[in-house]
Amino acid sequence: MNGNARQPRPRHVAVFVDTWGNYGGRLLEGIADYVDAHGPWSLFLEMHGTGRFHPNRLRRWKGDGVLAFIEDRRIAARMARSGIPVVDTDGHVLDGKLPFVGNDEEAAGRLAAEHLLERRFANFAFSGYAGQPWVQRRCRGFREALSQAGHCVAVRYYSRSFDVVSAWEEAQQELVAWLLGCPKPLGLLACSDRHAQHVLDACRRARLTVPDEVGVIGTDNEEAICRLSNPPLSSVANNPRLIGYEAARLLDQLMSGKRDSAIWEPRLIPPKGVITRRSTDIVVTEDQRVGEALRFIRDHACESINVNELLRHISLSRSTLYHRFHNAVGRSPHEEIQRVRLDRVKELLTQTVLPLAEVANLAGFEYPEYLVAVFKRRVGMTPGQYRSLHKER
Repeated sequence: MNGNARQPRPRHVAVFVDTWGNYGGRLLEGIADYVDAHGPWSLFLEMHGTGRFHPNRLRRWKGDGVLAFIEDRRIAARMARSGIPVVDTDGHVLDGKLPFVGNDEEAAGRLAAEHLLERRFANFAFSGYAGQPWVQRRCRGFREALSQAGHCVAVRYYSRSFDVVSAWEEAQQELVAWLLGCPKPLGLLACSDRHAQHVLDACRRARLTVPDEVGVIGTDNEEAICRLSNPPLSSVANNPRLIGYEAARLLDQLMSGKRDSAIWEPRLIPPKGVITRRSTDIVVTEDQRVGEALRFIRDHACESINVNELLRHISLSRSTLYHRFHNAVGRSPHEEIQRVRLDRVKELLTQTVLPLAEVANLAGFEYPEYLVAVFKRRVGMTPGQYRSLHKER
């Protein structure tokens, strides 16, 4: 073999993403996964690409392909005419001019609806930004799923940005008035985790308890936002790392000359699931004593409580509690305690690297071996298998 033989020229690719939030950073990780396996690529990285970058930035550039957030139809049209292979990873336009890989927004809305239905909400609402196609798609999936279950959805849109703080205050007061006018208990989907924070703030201003009066779920599972929210925010977890990988793979095909009709079909990546936190950790019931029991379980299940302690708290006989609890919730108090603990285990397995013994302790299991047995019986796999399955990509 000739040791002086030249290596083939790497692909020259420009990447325009916004890494300020969870989506762009995870997207880059997926691109890196693909390049590690199929590269190398020569990469220009613009990590503050807001979706409105001007195509003139690529003038005189002799590159091979572009991965970008594209929010403007005129920019999308110009990029389509440029002759450079481009893959859109944002999904604002979706007019068929550019190949697209991104979130299945309607699936995210449907998943949120199913989650709130499981919590037995009967009143529903959606709140999001005006004029944003991705918001409209999330709302459409949410409304369609609830319509099929026989429910209507109250919808409210408002501005995404504010020139002055007073405008923000006015918008929050409008949101307060709207929330107060909605029937309770209310299951609400916010278009994003950041907007869900606005909703939680409005609930506090209106003195509406979460999740007892308003159960709030966001979308995107931005962990820092979700975990720092008060209460911690449930959210639909999308899969931006897989989107980045698939977008890079599609761009590689385009750069290799592939142009069949399937290239132009949007490639929608479904969400991974719902991460349940305190903002929707409730089962709605009209039985006040059962509701009191559910709140006690929600607040103390991970402190190794048992049914005897629950009985002392609500002063009911065991047979009465089990009968009323099963009528209202469809399971026993012991099963509800285990459900809350296992939800906490799932959260710790997917969001931390804590060893199993510490996970067991934080979720209220005295012994890791008992956690493994319960988890395998209820979930169908070991905690280790669950953690591996739910790793990014």
